[in-house]
Amino acid sequence: MKKIKKALLILSTTLLIIYALYLIAYFCLFDNKLIKNIFIISIPFILLLEMLILLSVIKKEHKKIVNFNNIIGNTFKEGIVVYDVSLKKPTYASPNLIDILGVSSADILSLNNLTFKPNVDLVSEITNFMVKRPSEADELNLNFINSKTKKLVNINFRIVHLNQSGSNMYAIIISDLTKQYNDTLLLSKQVTKEQENAHKMKQILSKVSHEIRTPLNAVIGMNQMVLDYLAEDNDKKALECCQNVYKSGEYLYSVINNILDYTKIDNGKMSISREEFLLNDIFDEVYNILKSQIDDKKINYVLNMPEVNPKIVSDKLKITQIIINLVSNAIKYNHINGNIDVSLKYHYIESYKIKTQIVVSDDGIGMSDDFVKMLFTPFAQEHRQQTIPSTGLGLVITKGLVELLDGRISVKSRINKGSSFKVEFIFDTSNKQDLKLETNELSLEGLKCLVAEDNVINAQICKHFLESMGIEACMTEDGDELCDKFFTTQDFYFDFILMDVQMPKLNGYDATRKIRKSARDDRNIPIIAFTADAYDDDVKKAILSGMDGHVSKPVSKESLRETITTTILKCSYKK
Repeated sequence: MKKIKKALLILSTTLLIIYALYLIAYFCLFDNKLIKNIFIISIPFILLLEMLILLSVIKKEHKKIVNFNNIIGNTFKEGIVVYDVSLKKPTYASPNLIDILGVSSADILSLNNLTFKPNVDLVSEITNFMVKRPSEADELNLNFINSKTKKLVNINFRIVHLNQSGSNMYAIIISDLTKQYNDTLLLSKQVTKEQENAHKMKQILSKVSHEIRTPLNAVIGMNQMVLDYLAEDNDKKALECCQNVYKSGEYLYSVINNILDYTKIDNGKMSISREEFLLNDIFDEVYNILKSQIDDKKINYVLNMPEVNPKIVSDKLKITQIIINLVSNAIKYNHINGNIDVSLKYHYIESYKIKTQIVVSDDGIGMSDDFVKMLFTPFAQEHRQQTIPSTGLGLVITKGLVELLDGRISVKSRINKGSSFKVEFIFDTSNKQDLKLETNELSLEGLKCLVAEDNVINAQICKHFLESMGIEACMTEDGDELCDKFFTTQDFYFDFILMDVQMPKLNGYDATRKIRKSARDDRNIPIIAFTADAYDDDVKKAILSGMDGHVSKPVSKESLRETITTTILKCSYKK
């Protein structure tokens, strides 16, 4: 710019000199008209020469400016705006501002298109900031929508005073900190989530430690009493203690299951399976499971079912668990001789879709309006209910399962009047033939089972359950011993295998693979994982290793029978 100004000054001076010489020459020096005319004609050529020289200087300076802008744009990520306070406008804007702000340097220099969404007037923001006479350490951060990319950006403005030759100018250094801002925000969210998880875990440990110790203390204490009564030949008292041990063990099992289910739901690791089943049948199964609890409290249990029994496609186990949780709560918080009403209603909304409404009502102790609002909060327990054993997770799990199946749950309750829970689903219905496995019709009497179980007590329990079903059990202690037994007996001697997973020497997965890869005709024998690993990933791992079914410990005789029957029917294993 200085060179351009200097060239313009030289040009104007030259013009003045030429004009003066022209006047002198024309009027004083030259009498000869030819010389005068030559002199006059030469003046435009001199001027043209001066203009060409000036144009060359301007082109060179322009090229330098372009090169400078390219260097700024390619070398620096930051944008630069030079603002002249005396002129009250910017005098320079780097070309890379189009990428940072979404507006061109021309718009910056003309102060156009500088209002951004949401409600950010860039000129006003910077002007107000500069009025405060910031130091070089002062910064301004703004969030707005980039006009070019239409994305939210976080822009940092740093003001630097250019104190050169008394000029009152500022350099505004503009940086796009969106990535750093998002990374910091993400890190902050992760830290917050970790803190929340740590707090949740502390709550779980605090609550669960009490809930586990109570039945565990009962199990240990009652076992000691059993030993004492047996030593005194008091079988009646010993039997009562055994019944209490069984109840305490069941409660301890439910506590552990609640913790596992809550953890899976909270971490988003609960998966959904899809199978065909008759919806009404679930309610009969729930009643059979809870019949002893209903009878203990002499509950008047009413079941209202539609005549038609639709076949739906969903996760049978989770729907069963939802209904069990709701009915168990109705029993737990009810009076002796209380009433429980369970009803199912549905109607078709499309050819193969059915809207279902399940309602579980009781006339028990009920809940206050304040407690209903926090009912689905982990570990929530009303003061009036604290004498009743509960982890405070049952309804949280129920709500999580309902929402996992895209359903809705609601509750109405009044103190001393009872509660009513309503669950709504939309299920797919089956248009196929009835493929229900008639598991109750299959007799297990006389079947032979090869078992691998390294824990002596678990082996005794398993052997007892199998023999009570009429199944002959051959017990081994690890995968190696099981494989030796299997490969040294004739083909098809055993009808199925119960395989523990975590065992010394050869584990259950590798033992299964060894059997499946063998050349024996009975290498496809049904193999059921019999393990304490209860997560969905563990079930998948068992299936991938070649196993056909999965039953988790601790196991009841009923669930073991159902798993064996279902697996044998599914495999169609024939000798």
